[in-house]
Amino acid sequence: MHFSHKPRKNIRRDSVRRRSKKRLNMCQSCEWEETIKELSGLCDDEDYEFAFETLSGIMEWIENKHHVTEKQLTAIANIKRAVEDR
Repeated sequence: MHFSHKPRKNIRRDSVRRRSKKRLNMCQSCEWEETIKELSGLCDDEDYEFAFETLSGIMEWIENKHHVTEKQLTAIANIKRAVEDR
C-alpha cells in the first residue's frame, strides 16, 4: 500500500530558524560596537572608578555576545547620571 502525502514540516525547527534570523537582525541594529567604545572610555575615566567592575563586566558580556540589552544601556545611563549629578 502506498500513501502519497507530503512529510510534515518540523514546525519547531522552522520557528527556531526564524527566531535566529530575528536575533541576528536585532544584534545588527543594537549598536553594540558603539557601546563597547563608550564603555572603554568610561572604564579609563577616573570619575567612573567606583563603577569599574560593573562597566567592565557589561563590556565583557557585550563583547562575547555581540549584543547589548536595554537593561545594560539603562545601567550605563544611570552610572553616567550619577557622575553628572555629583
